[in-house]
Parts: sequence; structure tokens; C-alpha cells
Amino acid sequence: MAKDNFLPEDIRTLQLNPLLAAKVILNLDFPPHERIRINGRKLVDGTQQGGLWWSKWFLDHSGRDTAKTHNNAVVAALRCCLFPNRTTIILSHKFSVVSEGYFSAHFQKWYDQNPLFKKQVRKIHTKPDKAKIIFKNGSEILGLPTGLMRECVSLRGWRSNDIFLDEWVHYSDQDLISDVIIPIGTKENLLSKDIVNSDPLLYSVVRNHIVFTSTPGYKFEPAYQRIKYFHAKKQQHPKNFDWQTWNYSDIPPEWDWIIDRDIFEDARENLPGSIFKMEWLGQWADFGESFYNPELIQQIRMIDNNVKIKLLGDTDKFYVLGVDVAGPEGRSDFTVCVIEIDIKTETDSVIYFKRQKKVDVDEASGILHQITKRFSPTIIMCDPSGGGTFLAKRASKKTQMINNEEVECVPILESTEWGEGKPILYFFSARLELIKKNFGEYDDAIINIAHNKLQSAIEKRQLVAPNEASPVTNKEEEEVLENINQAFKELIGVQLQKGRDGTPQKTARGYYTFLGHRCSAYAIVYAKVAAFLFRKLQESINENNENNKYVTMCPMEEDEERTMNYF
Repeated sequence: MAKDNFLPEDIRTLQLNPLLAAKVILNLDFPPHERIRINGRKLVDGTQQGGLWWSKWFLDHSGRDTAKTHNNAVVAALRCCLFPNRTTIILSHKFSVVSEGYFSAHFQKWYDQNPLFKKQVRKIHTKPDKAKIIFKNGSEILGLPTGLMRECVSLRGWRSNDIFLDEWVHYSDQDLISDVIIPIGTKENLLSKDIVNSDPLLYSVVRNHIVFTSTPGYKFEPAYQRIKYFHAKKQQHPKNFDWQTWNYSDIPPEWDWIIDRDIFEDARENLPGSIFKMEWLGQWADFGESFYNPELIQQIRMIDNNVKIKLLGDTDKFYVLGVDVAGPEGRSDFTVCVIEIDIKTETDSVIYFKRQKKVDVDEASGILHQITKRFSPTIIMCDPSGGGTFLAKRASKKTQMINNEEVECVPILESTEWGEGKPILYFFSARLELIKKNFGEYDDAIINIAHNKLQSAIEKRQLVAPNEASPVTNKEEEEVLENINQAFKELIGVQLQKGRDGTPQKTARGYYTFLGHRCSAYAIVYAKVAAFLFRKLQESINENNENNKYVTMCPMEEDEERTMNYF
């Protein structure tokens, strides 16, 4: 083979052998499970069937770190190198997954390191909302923002030969996959038309393809219907449909250099069973192990509820915040849940959610100050762990780092007593008198009662949230809705720790221990606790209106400058 380009007789060899093509063009080799994922399995007659290369419809719900994205990128790049005038579109629930996971980590890297791949490429360029590779043979790879919840209609005009739907299980509106995205994959394929009868083997590669890859979810989710559909179709039409799932145990010891088994074992020991099953074993989970009933959670997010995303609080409403900080200082996952309280009813609404991964305490504190300015919360209920302690100390400063600039702010001060005036940040611990009075004197009692109260609120529909596919009007609202969706999925993942005999374990004082301490789920718990305490304080104010030690809680006037409400 010539070093700078392909000879005609070489092209067909590579077109029918993607593993050889990956070695020649990208200098890649693969462990066994990736070979099967890409190239399918050999039939009795010696031909290949299934996998990314040969199947018209391919679905993979493997566990984490099994190279789903890597294999998608390989196949997308090879098809565009080996076949002219081909259009490939890559979509994910977040554009950063496409721009960083595909274009930066794979395509750009191969362009820089592999001369033969570089020889096929005319240009690679990325923009904040689109990424693109143009090949010299007229093919192209496009990375597009889905806008599934905001501007999905804008995708209707696109046409492609191949579509890769990355993390499709986590798309908020599954109906739009069939309604909008799949019809995109109908670009006319002249080469396929020419060989459909004369060369059926090559036709399997040349025809248009649709690929679904993602970690699994719960079986009650709408996405699981597609899994059942693929299972049935593979039995009926094995040449057109294939589905696969792999996990760490499928990677042989000689390939240990590509993984870290210690991470896998840590997840096995510390994650709730259903979460480990989905994210690491690549299996769809039932919800029988969950402390929270997912059907009830679905009910509080029915399509006919009128709860909307909010980016700014109303002056005639009350707001409370739940804050959780998980992880070591400097690399913490930080979440904030905002609940709007309706004084006239017992219903509380989740209307805003912020998630930030791997932040330092300065950044987290700045985010918290920005949110308090937006919503003027009456109570901020914070995670009492080490991360929360670091946050409380930084939030008490008069200057905050916001958008990489030092800004003068009203300090958010920690308090252990109610009614002191300025302080509004409280730790969810027994040292807070009102927590002790309503939740117990010990940590295990406090968290048990908190989970039971939240469970009861969900059951009675006293906590509501926007529908999973609620209409949103801008990118920030779209991100907030994605965060809320993820938070409630994590809440479903909360489980009781069980012993080897399968029965829930209890502490020495007779309380359950909970698994699944993911910060998004616990931000909901803390926010609901804050709403509960708000109502208790409101009752106290109403009962002792003349002589109570608290300042009456009342909304701000319309023309009043937006600052923070304090007791």
C-alpha cells in the first residue's frame, strides 16, 4: 500500500475489514469485546454480521469505560475515509460530549498523530455550537447540539447517511428520537443504490446506519421500550439489527493497561446495587431496591402539571435552597436545588437546579452567591459534611470569585440558631435546634426521618417538579431541566444498605443506613427539609405574631432591590 494514499485494490480490502482499516489508517488495535462491537461475529459461511460496521441498526448499552465513544468515533472516521460523499451526524444529550469526547479526544488526536488519516482530511473546525470535519473525498462528520428540549425542530432540515446517538437513554424526550432524529438518516446514497444487488456484502457497509449507544437506565423509563424493540428485531432480522452489552469483566487481563479495575471494585462496594448494575455492568435495572417509588416520582412530574423552570425568583414568592458538596476540597461535585413555597397550600415546587462537577470552594461559593441573588432564599440548608464546612467558611467572605472576578457580596453566614438576623445558612445536623426538635438528635435518626418526610411528600404530591420534557425557551433553561431530570433519577437510586442475607441493615440505634449519596439527590432532600422548617417557622410566627422573636417573613415589594431575605 502506498504511504500517502490508498491504491484502488486496497480500498475494497479495507472497506470489508474495519479492524484492518483501523490498524492501517488510525494505528489502532482493540481488545476482544471492541472487535466484536465494531466488526460483529463471523457466520458459518465466513462472512461477518452485526456490529457497528455491518448492522443497519445497532444498539449498545454497555457499562462505563468499555470504549463506546471510542468505537463510535473509529467507525465514523473510517466510513468517511473509505467512502466518498458520506455525511455522518453525531448527537448527544450535551454538546460537550460531542465536541470534547469525539472531536477533541479522537478526531483531532488522530489528525495530529496519524499521517494517513491526516492525508484524507481537508479541515477540522469546532465552534461553540457545532463541530465539523471535511474530508477530501467529499465526506463530512458533523457534531450538532441536539436542542432536544428547546430547538429540536431545527434538526428536521438535516440529512445524513449515518447517525450516532450518544447517551440516548438520557435524552429527556424519547418520542423526538423517532419523530425528528431518525428521519434525518435518509440522505440519498448513490453508491448503495448501485451495488444493492451486485455486491450485497459491500452493500451492508455502504448503506445508511443508525447507532444507539448509552449506559442503561431503569426498566420503567420510556427508553427501555426501544431495548425491547431491538431484542425482537434482532431475532427477526439479524442482518439489519444488532444489540450488545459489555462490562469490565469482558476485558481480559492482558488488556488491563486500558482500565483501572480498582475504580470498578470501589463502585461495586460503595454504589447502590441498581446504580452499579446500570452504570458498570451495563444492565437495565428494576426499581424494587429503591427507597423511593419511581412511579410516584413520575406522577409528580406528569405532563399536565403547571410547574415551570425559573431562572429568577418572583418578588411575591418564598424560596429555600438545598446544597450538597461531595468530594475532596478542590475537586468537589456541587449541587443546588431551589424550591418555591406556596404559602396557601402544602405544595412545594422544584423550579431550579444547578450541578457543577469538580469545582473548588471559591467557585462553588461564587455560584451559591449568584443563586441567592436570583432567588433571595429564606433558608439555605447545607450538607453538613467536610465539603459543606469548607463552603460555609468561604461563603461568609464579603468578596466572592464570580466569573473569575472578585465581586463584593453580602456574606452568607452559618448559624446554629434561628432568628439571629443576617445568617441564613444552616447545616442539616442536630446542632440546629429546630432540626433536633423535628428530626432527632442523632445523624442516623435525622437522615431517616428526612427521607421518610420526602417520601411522604412525593406520595401525597406535596412536592412537584417540571415534566421531564417540559418546553423550555433557552439554553440555560434546557440545562436546568437536564439537571432536574438527573437529580430525580439519582433520587430513585437511593437504597437501603443490606446485609449478606439481603435484609436492610440497621444502626445500633435501630435506624437504616442509606446508599446512593449522590449530591443531586441529597440536594433535593435538604431543600425539602428547608421547606418543611420554613413552614414550621411560619406556624410559629402565626401563633406568636405579636411577641415572637422572628422578623415576619414577607415578600419584597416590586420596586425593592433584589437582595436576600433573612429571618
